[in-house]
Order: sequence, then C-alpha cells, then structure tokens
Amino acid sequence: MTERISVGIEYLVAMGVGLSLVMFFLLENGRANAFATYLLAIAVLAAMFFPRLRAQLMALPRDILLATVCLLEYLVLSAFWSDTGGFQVVLQHQGYAALILCFVLGLAMACRRYEQFFPGLAYLVLLAAGVSAAYSIYLHVLLPDYQPLPEPRLYGLGRLSNPVISAASYGVAGVLGCWLLMRQQTGLIRSGLVLVLALLGLAILLSGTRTVWLALAVAVGAGFALGRQERGLMWFAGVFGFMGLVGLLSIGWEDVVKRGLSFRPDIWSEFIGRSMAANPLLGVGSGTQSYWETPVLTFQHPHSVFVSAFFFGGFVGLGLLLLLLVTCARHLRVAESSEVRTLAIMLLGFGVVFSVFDGDNILTKIDYLWWLIWFPIGVCLCLDGQRRS
Repeated sequence: MTERISVGIEYLVAMGVGLSLVMFFLLENGRANAFATYLLAIAVLAAMFFPRLRAQLMALPRDILLATVCLLEYLVLSAFWSDTGGFQVVLQHQGYAALILCFVLGLAMACRRYEQFFPGLAYLVLLAAGVSAAYSIYLHVLLPDYQPLPEPRLYGLGRLSNPVISAASYGVAGVLGCWLLMRQQTGLIRSGLVLVLALLGLAILLSGTRTVWLALAVAVGAGFALGRQERGLMWFAGVFGFMGLVGLLSIGWEDVVKRGLSFRPDIWSEFIGRSMAANPLLGVGSGTQSYWETPVLTFQHPHSVFVSAFFFGGFVGLGLLLLLLVTCARHLRVAESSEVRTLAIMLLGFGVVFSVFDGDNILTKIDYLWWLIWFPIGVCLCLDGQRRS
C-alpha cells in the first residue's frame, strides 16, 4: 500500500511540473496557472514522508540545493527591511520561495524517475507554445484592435502579457525545440518540429525584442557545438553568426541602436543609485516597489535580473545569485555527458544572456522569470556530478 502511494505521488509530481509549464502558454488567468504549482508543492512535501522518495531528494546535488536555498531565504529575509516590510510580507515571500524550491525539486525528481520525462515535457511545452504563438499571431495580424501598445509589436496571448515576456517564453520553447531537433528523430517529426520552430520564430520577430536573438544564438550555438565536439567551435561560430544575422536583418540596424541603447543604461543607473543610497550591502528589500516614473515613460522594473538582485538584495543578493550560477556551471562541467546535460547548458546560457538585459525580482510566483532562472536550475539538479571519462 505504501509503495502504491509513493508511486502515485511520483506521478502527481511529474503531472504538476508538466501542467505548471504547459498551462503558462495556454491560460490567461495567472491564478489558475499558480494553482498547478500549489498542487506540485503539496506533492513534493508529501514525498518527504516516504523513505524511498526522501532518498531521491537527498541524492540531488547538495551544492546547487544549498546555493538555491541560501538565495531564496536571503531574499525572503530582505522583505523585513523593504518599504512595505512586516511579518505578512515576509510570510508571502516565504510562500514564493517554497513554490520555487518545490518546483525545482519536483522537476529533478521527475527527470530522475522517468527516463523519457524531458523529451515528453519538451514536446508538450513546444506544442503549447506553438498554439499560443499561432493564436497571438492571428490576433496581431487580423485583429489590430486587440493590440494594446502604440507601437506595432506582437502582444502575446494570456500570461505572455507584453512583447518581452512573449519573446522570452517563445525563446525558451525554441531552445527546447532545437534540442529535440538535434536528437535522432524521424523525418515526419523533424518536419513538425521545423514548422513549430518557424512559427515561434515569426512570433519572436513580430515581438520586436532584440535580446532574444542574442540569447538564442548563444544557446543554440552551444547545443550544436556540444553535439559535434570535433568542430565544436566552428559550429558555435556558424550558428551564432547565423542567428545574429537573422536578428539583425529582421529588426534593422537603426532600430537596434535606437531602442537598444536609449533607456536601459539610464534605468540601470537609476536603480543601482537607489540601492547605493539606501543600503549597498543589503539592498532595499524584496518587498519594495520597483518602478521609475519619467516625463516620457514609467518603467516597472530594473530591466535586468542582475540589477534587480542588487537593487533588492544589495551586494549580498547579487553575490548569492552569481554563486548559484557559478555552482551550476561547475556542476555542468563535471557532469557526465548526456542529452539532458546539453539541454541544461542551452537553457542556462539562454537564461543568463536574456537576464542581463531584462527581468525583475526572481522571488515571485510562476512567471517568465521561472523560465529564465528556475527552470534551468531544476534541469541542472537532474544531473549527477560524475566526471566525464
């Protein structure tokens, strides 16, 4: 009886991970999407009561887990000295941290339990992203009244609530699609993958977001280089150059310079200055509102995960985030070569590059920042730290 219950919990964990990611592309209501993460968290917590499942969790890479917990709990603690600080705010942020931790643990559990979990998850996410992209393109092209922005950039469906979020989310799905394409597939499946990737590329193109092309160039280039180790550097340079050329031709050099260099340095300087003035060591606290009103525009966040980490957590918060990423990179370096390791490197490369130029507080309920930071961290946890032969 106990064994059946533990097997059921494993199924529930795998389903919770899949629903959390797939529903992100298909639901307009963020609360419904977050509900799947609540079920996942309950399943992961229930697994603690079963020795076999608890042993699986204890077998995960402890250095990554420790770095993750330290970063999350420090950001939770920082809510005490935020401008809305108090026990209720700290408790709310502790809930966010618990959801994030249970997500990465559940992802690692499902991957280690089911051999074909990641390919199946990648196909489901790619299908959901393709449906979302097709509908978003339809609304953008045929129903211009739906477009809420003054500039003609694709506004994604549902949770993909602005061009940057759309591009980041479709970009991660594109990385999964490229990873599937690099695996051994039949001709029919390859054709379907190419079709969905073309659809995602069109959606990214219509979003007008430039950073995603750079992130895709790094991620896809790294994937091809790892898959063809004899001429890995040549493959990386070729893919990187091709993706960069596609992005440049699709956006135009003038638009890249005009929008790429106009406001981000000013935003970064503003939020770095606020943190330096308040408390450069500890930051302003994770509960502080992060917006900046100017005579022209109102910017809702620091537009960089790393600047956000410094703004909310000071040098300590930024240092813990960098420590987590370095720990994952070291773990990937010594991990045994596998398809999942290649995927982890691709996702981590995409997330880090994109996070340099966009992002807000990483301590939050499920949103696109989970794709950039916590999803790659969860994939890294799936790998054993055994040095390659």
